[in-house]
Amino acid sequence: MANAQSRGTPEQVQAVIAGLCAPVADDASFQQLWTTILPLYFNHYDPEIGNQMDEATQYSAQGFNQGMGVCLPTFNVLSRLNEIKVPTLVLAGKYDWITPPAQAAERLNAHLPNSNLVVFEESGHFPFIEENDTFLTTVHDWLQSLSS
Repeated sequence: MANAQSRGTPEQVQAVIAGLCAPVADDASFQQLWTTILPLYFNHYDPEIGNQMDEATQYSAQGFNQGMGVCLPTFNVLSRLNEIKVPTLVLAGKYDWITPPAQAAERLNAHLPNSNLVVFEESGHFPFIEENDTFLTTVHDWLQSLSS
């Protein structure tokens, strides 16, 4: 909430509170919630990209409610991450409000025995959008390093 409050408008903060405190009523309500808070997910929001994302999304209130209300509150595999032995690339956006690097990617990296962490300096939650060229180069170079 502190991240939302520091970055968002009062309307966005209220949408985050409503979206986290109760199930969404229907698909249209979920769409309204998502399009309201979507700018929070970017370091530099581009409304055209937001519109493209909205048009390409199939909204499911039932899916959202199941994921956020049932699955997510009890999902925690942190203690089992050390079982993953394959090379793992952990990617994060520096300005990710919902999963800040210190609370998410850095924790994953610390618990994965064979991982590399890359934080994209100009991105929020979607570095593959905001820093697409750097993202693609990073993934490509990492994959190349595995075959060396």
